[in-house]
Amino acid sequence: MSAGQDARLFAGIMTGTSADGADAVLARFGEKTEILAHGRAEANPDLAEALRDLARKNGGDVLQAMEARRDVTLLCAEAFAALGAKAGEIAAIGCHGQTILHRPRSGLTLQLLDGALLAERTGADVICDFRARDIAAGGEGAPLAPLFHREIFRDAIPCAAINLGGNRKHNHSGLGRRRARMGCWSGQHADGRLASRALRRGV
Repeated sequence: MSAGQDARLFAGIMTGTSADGADAVLARFGEKTEILAHGRAEANPDLAEALRDLARKNGGDVLQAMEARRDVTLLCAEAFAALGAKAGEIAAIGCHGQTILHRPRSGLTLQLLDGALLAERTGADVICDFRARDIAAGGEGAPLAPLFHREIFRDAIPCAAINLGGNRKHNHSGLGRRRARMGCWSGQHADGRLASRALRRGV
């Protein structure tokens, strides 16, 4: 840790199934979590369509995926710049990239992100490839959400939380499951967009 860096200060960057851009937050972790800034970079229509096409093809061809990987990384660097944070002040950037293939029961997952390029463009240390590490350990590839919910809802445990996104994820805390070495576990089921659309229709 160099002089001027805050060991509790991190930037997080994520994209989503909508493929319409990248969002970044600057957060300080301690006795409570503080959100200090938010930044966003909009994806150009060509990139958005390429990402949706790759997802439809379960990965597509290698050249198309590599080009999209580069462009997603540059988009994430743009989102980080929108935070107004200085690389020398933060501990690291966390970013898992754009998921284009996810079959955890088969041990398969693929996220588009070049961590080395993101580090070069931002000047910060980058933590990435979360999904692959979690699947290698027998998880569903969503390692951070249950830990976050356990922290946020620690006074309400046992509890369950549902994230609505491209896929619906459920996270349980303190329920005594054998898989929950740290008191929490998660799973992923169906398409969360279906539930979102139903809510918009008032169903």
